[in-house]
Amino acid sequence: MKKFISYPRTGTHWLVNLIELYTDKNRYDIMDYTHDDKLISKHEDVDVYLFREPVYVIYSYHKANKTLDIKTIIEEYKNHLNWYLPNSKIILTYEDISKKNYVNIEKVFSIFGDWDKNKFDEIYEKVDKKYTINYVKGNLSFYNEHLLSDNYKKEKEEFILKYSESINKEFSFLNKF
Repeated sequence: MKKFISYPRTGTHWLVNLIELYTDKNRYDIMDYTHDDKLISKHEDVDVYLFREPVYVIYSYHKANKTLDIKTIIEEYKNHLNWYLPNSKIILTYEDISKKNYVNIEKVFSIFGDWDKNKFDEIYEKVDKKYTINYVKGNLSFYNEHLLSDNYKKEKEEFILKYSESINKEFSFLNKF
């Protein structure tokens, strides 16, 4: 069983859907995946860590869970990264997936069997944001079509303009990875 770790709002459901369709297997049969901090020992290797640029994670998580303030989310994400990144065999980024960086995508998908770029491309076209929202929304109330709205995009752009510099400073330690 492969160990797959991510922090909330990093693209976990998107990647898991891609992997399920690619392998034609249920996620629970091929990998242990979690967001929960410290469920895996600090000294235990993680097969895949899914990373996303902090400013996008902070915005999205704050929108999904308005009871948490931005500073709390920043501290939680920093702790999560410091706990798991050092022992992660493969670090895949949300940006790798969205830009189809095949070098890093292949590393992840190859742990489940032979890599087939054409098969991945077919699945990738199917598993867009709307597909993922429909797949998840029965379980999580935040997942609905508002994530596709112009208003959501506008609010995200405003947040990024306002907070990106300060958030990037908080995560400057990432340069060592």
